[in-house]
Parts: sequence; C-alpha cells; structure tokens
Amino acid sequence: MNLKLKAAKAILKKWLIKKPIALQVGEWDDWHTKTKAEHPYKYWLQETVTSAVSTWWHVRVTWPLRDFYWGGMHRYHPKHKYAICKPRTLKPGYHDCEERILHCVMEEVTQFYETGCNYPEWRKSSDAHAHAYNEIDRVYWWWKDCWPHREDRSIWGEIIPEYPELPKKWGFMAAINEKHRSTPEVTEWRRIADIRNHNEMDWDDMEAEMLNRIINIRKFMWH
Repeated sequence: MNLKLKAAKAILKKWLIKKPIALQVGEWDDWHTKTKAEHPYKYWLQETVTSAVSTWWHVRVTWPLRDFYWGGMHRYHPKHKYAICKPRTLKPGYHDCEERILHCVMEEVTQFYETGCNYPEWRKSSDAHAHAYNEIDRVYWWWKDCWPHREDRSIWGEIIPEYPELPKKWGFMAAINEKHRSTPEVTEWRRIADIRNHNEMDWDDMEAEMLNRIINIRKFMWH
C-alpha cells in the first residue's frame, strides 16, 4: 500500500504543476503566462482541461439542479417565501429586508392610489386629505416613471454613462489590476464607476425620502 501511495505521489509530482495558494491579481496573470510557456502540456492538462470540465459540470448539472431546488423552495416553502408580501415589482427569489421594505411599501402605495384615494370624495374631504393625496400622488408617479430608470439615469433624469469595454486580454479583473491602473481605459472606467457609485447613493437618499413621505401620511391610507 505504501509503495502504491509513493508511486502515486511520484506521478503527481512529475506531471502536475505546483500552483501557488494565493497571489495578487497581476501576479496570477504572470504565473499563467510563464507556466503556459514553460509547461504547455502540463498547463493544458491541469488548467485548461480541468477548468473546462468544471465549467461544464456547473453549467449543465450543478446550477440547473440548484435553480430547480431553490425555485421550488422560494415558491412553496414557508420559510423561504421571501416575496410573501407579493409586490408586483419583485420576482420570486431571495430579497434582503431593505429591498422588501421598499417594494412592499410601494406596492401598498400603488394599490391604495389606484383603488383607494384616487377619487374626488376622498381627496377633497379635508385639507389634510388633500395634502396626503398630493404626497401619495408624487410618490406613486415617482415609483412608476422614475425609479425603474435608476440604473441609467440620475435622480434629475440625466443619462448615466455606461462602463467602457476593457481589452479582453487584460482579464475580467482588469479594472482592479495594478498593472493597468494608469492606462486611459481603466482611468475612464474608474471615473464612470465613481459617477455610478454617487448615483446609487443619490437614489438611496431619494428612496428614503419617499418612504418617509409615506410614513408621515400613513394614517390616511385606509379604506
């Protein structure tokens, strides 16, 4: 048994490349380039083939089974019905509490606006009702017309630029690779990333403002 084990270790040592446990992003690029040049057949067997097999297995087996399993859990298991509030803007799947709060509140606003307050008798019954109606009206149309475009427009309606396409040969993590940090392409990518990050924060503030508007007039939202 020991001889078989030693023989197996000897074969592995001879045919397998010793791969580092951890490297920086740029160092991994150098390692792959150097190893592929020095040991093309070993690299093909250890990296290319195993990566292709692993990808096939995940795409064809693991992920479909996972999606099937969690698709059923999200729809039928009481503990995993994360969309139990049933907002029409949320698809079945996992949703964090902060997201459910926003969508559930806006779903209630939408239903109340469309069925509860959008008739003259309600909004003209008092000055307070008129003020509540104006607030609900503003939030409703913001949710319907503005919020769906938050990814590509600012809160003022300005178009947000798209990320530039970086050279594929740099790898999918080129934007954070120190080797390319000073290039014009990455500089532009980082500039747009900064714009998009600030835009996301602006939308977060706007969402909080709209939620506060509804909280302040929620006592009027009853049939």
